Amino acid sequence: MRRKGIDSEHRNEYQHQYYIKNRDKYIERSRIWHQENKDKIKKRQANYYIKNKEKLLGASKKTYHAKPFVLRWAERTIYAHRNDGCEVLITIPELVAIALNQPKCQLCGVDLIFWNENRGKGQRYWNSVSLDRKNNEKIITKDNILIVCQGCNMAKGVKTMDELYQWCKMIIGRVEGGKIAL
Repeated sequence: MRRKGIDSEHRNEYQHQYYIKNRDKYIERSRIWHQENKDKIKKRQANYYIKNKEKLLGASKKTYHAKPFVLRWAERTIYAHRNDGCEVLITIPELVAIALNQPKCQLCGVDLIFWNENRGKGQRYWNSVSLDRKNNEKIITKDNILIVCQGCNMAKGVKTMDELYQWCKMIIGRVEGGKIAL
């Protein structure tokens, strides 16, 4: 919308303020449009993929899959922790070296795998290698990490090591006390 006598800087500010005041209306209109045009959106995405297949499957994907699985795991892990807001003070080569020197889970002792032949490349499994923070601070250093299996990492969640220990003791006590039949 062009208003007479308003330069572009003021017009942009006016449009921004108008959007802020009517944000809910815009969001609702967009949601309804997306609901009503799902097929149209899928068709547009499919056409884009067909036209740009070479670009989408270009050199970056080829070089990524040419890397060893442990290197790909380390890159994804560091990237994911940075996206979660962690301060990462460990490099990819350092993480690779630590992971390769840790063939077993540091909590349960199971053999760690970087990929499972039965599930396909890059698919996670209960004994897939995983990075865990010892004290759950938002910092990744050599001294603050454990190389564990996916199962232990999921069981630990946001618990500290002491909380995990107490939790495991409680479960063992209930099983041994006969409160849970196996």
